[in-house]
Amino acid sequence: MKVYITVGFFLALVMGQSRIGDWDSFTSTLEIKSMINVNGKVFCSTRGGLLIFDPVEKKFTSVTNIDGLMGSNLAALALDPQGNLWIGGGEPHGFVQFYDPLRLESIAEFKYDLTEIQHFAVVDSQGYALYKLNQDLGLIEFQKKAGRYIHKDLYPNWPGDAANVSGIYLFDNKVYVATDKGLIVGDSDSDPHTWTRPFEELNGNITSVYLSENRLYSVVNKRVFSLDLINSEIVLIAESFSNPLLGLTITADGNSLWGYDSENIYKFNDQEIEFRIPVTKNHIRSLIGMDKGDIIFGTETGLMIVDDSSGKLESIKPNTLHSGQITAVTVLNDGRIVAGTKDGIAIKETGGWRNIVATGSEIIVHEDPDFNYFVADTLPLDFGESISDLEQGPDGYLYCAVNGTYPPPRRNGGGIVILDVDDPANFTVIDTTYLDYFSNEFMIIYDLEWDRFQNLWVANPFATVRKEPIQVLTSQSDWGSFSADVTPQKLSLTPNSLAVDAWGRVWVASFVDNAINIGYPNGGLAVLIYDGDPASPSDILWKEFPRYNASSVWSVDITDNNRLYVLSPSGLDYFDLQFSRDDPIAASSPRTYFPNIPFDGSSKVVSDTRGNAWVISPTEGVHVLLSNATFWPNNNPGIDVESFNSETTPLLSNIVSDIAFDTNLGLAYISSNLGINSVRIPFAEKKTSYSQLKIYPSPYVIPNHYPLIMEGLRDNSSVQILTLTGEVVRHLKTSDMGIHGDQVGWDGKNKSGDWVPSGVYLISIYDPDGSSTFGKITVIRQ
Repeated sequence: MKVYITVGFFLALVMGQSRIGDWDSFTSTLEIKSMINVNGKVFCSTRGGLLIFDPVEKKFTSVTNIDGLMGSNLAALALDPQGNLWIGGGEPHGFVQFYDPLRLESIAEFKYDLTEIQHFAVVDSQGYALYKLNQDLGLIEFQKKAGRYIHKDLYPNWPGDAANVSGIYLFDNKVYVATDKGLIVGDSDSDPHTWTRPFEELNGNITSVYLSENRLYSVVNKRVFSLDLINSEIVLIAESFSNPLLGLTITADGNSLWGYDSENIYKFNDQEIEFRIPVTKNHIRSLIGMDKGDIIFGTETGLMIVDDSSGKLESIKPNTLHSGQITAVTVLNDGRIVAGTKDGIAIKETGGWRNIVATGSEIIVHEDPDFNYFVADTLPLDFGESISDLEQGPDGYLYCAVNGTYPPPRRNGGGIVILDVDDPANFTVIDTTYLDYFSNEFMIIYDLEWDRFQNLWVANPFATVRKEPIQVLTSQSDWGSFSADVTPQKLSLTPNSLAVDAWGRVWVASFVDNAINIGYPNGGLAVLIYDGDPASPSDILWKEFPRYNASSVWSVDITDNNRLYVLSPSGLDYFDLQFSRDDPIAASSPRTYFPNIPFDGSSKVVSDTRGNAWVISPTEGVHVLLSNATFWPNNNPGIDVESFNSETTPLLSNIVSDIAFDTNLGLAYISSNLGINSVRIPFAEKKTSYSQLKIYPSPYVIPNHYPLIMEGLRDNSSVQILTLTGEVVRHLKTSDMGIHGDQVGWDGKNKSGDWVPSGVYLISIYDPDGSSTFGKITVIRQ
């Protein structure tokens, strides 16, 4: 179930269709942070939202910001007596949200300017949230009034002498806070600054704490204690651990105590360790005891289920991306999304996500994957620091630009990985040491670009040995390199972005590096003009543009109509190009756009099929400049925001890395450090006919908050709503592509603004060229 909320954009999905402004989120829910039991199901906080696991059906579902969450990076969870979730935001946005887990909708939201919410404690009358602000801890108090929890007070820098808190609990009007300085106890109706540490045995580093009925179990200096909260009796449960226990829980029957450290899972019985399970590689983050005796552990890579009686361990993972920290994204010719990270790629198949992960030295490919769970093939590759660019080549293969690989261990690492996504074992590695003979084998590729002659151009910065930072792989599979020493004009040794125009000229953006570019242009913009075969050209000319001398140019892109967009620290410029060797620029933008937005080396400009510029900033999301030099979606009906950012739209994060477009469906895919968003935009490929016309929903029930949508229209179409007798009820136009694109909506009203009566209506669609079509729709007025 998905619940859509209005946040500037109207959000809805109707019968599988999408309106302009509809959003979706694709996140990674592998990293489990905390867990709670809600009616027999395990709710997990992850970097990708809520992960819900049904231990009986062994099924996963997920909830993201599209479903009403304030954010998708979650840290803390609790359940109040009314059955509502308390959700705490993870770094860097420490919000508090009360959420209905059955209806999947928000109840109340508290947007604090905090770093992270770490722990909750809640009873019927009040609740607490333990937070972190930068490196300081603090406490938020909530009070229940008129059936609702409201904010009561905030206590910053509390407790002042503690650096870590492992848990907080409420019991019988007392508050118990486990810190690295001991157990703090106080009355819930008193000022937290008056709370004390009354138990000498518990005045140490408490690494884990758990409340079961009237007993508080604490791990203090590698020893496990039980504190009876009624008579204050303290009992030593276990000791002599090599590592401190990081988590505790009690089975539902109360007979077994479980815990874990960085290397093992332990079961305690009668103050003895009944058995130990080594789990060094699983990086456990949390645990919970279930009703049927199973203990479920949340790890950095999914869930582990351990049988209480036998100790049998089962690993189970949701179908998701292997990582939410996406560094590059592309859309294949068949419409599949491919995301790149430092560990590999993820492909969105019809059934779910399929991952190809660089790990180990073994090739493992799953022939018949089960998309109900995590799917990952492994290859002996090394994607270094990140995949900086993804491009599908004319041969259908995926070309991955690898940013920074240091052997050893010497696997098949390299500057470019060529991969058949449907046959992962079929891959090729192009080592940039081959291209520049690096002595230390430091391999970097920042950008890949195909020209219309099917030549692959490569930006290979820091190529300081042979001084050849631009390489090309021709359509005949020959390698060529272009020297930065061509006279009379030299090239910067730090290219980071490429674009090729219709005449085959290669535009090169470079960044400033005072240590590398000694004796060479330091950053700037240059164009490579060559004659003949690019692998062995008969003539070469580097032409530099003084406007960007000694300045970083972060990104360049060229539209189909040969407009060059240039992104620098000053903002966005554009240049209309022409066929001229001496003067390739025909016209320039009248001003620099987005001058007050911060741009750096992670910034990028990407143009869509209609020639609009989508600009990524390091901290402020995405800004769009239309080809007519106006801003979008500023002040458009239904899309009333100035830019795409996480405060005003469902964008997962303002730390955006890349943008790709599905030009057929009119979708923009925006990748970030928390996953991928898709948004329906009015900039699909121009329709040549009405053969793709869709009208939905049918029947159309009015009154309705959402309009009837006619999709798949040609540019400048007109639409008439008519009765069966031919009377014109309403006349609609799609003259403004910035609002409608290939869609137009009808609100169910006539030209006088009144709701139309129930009945069958004809829809006549036509354009100035004489093309036309008809449709029919049933309207039900309630």
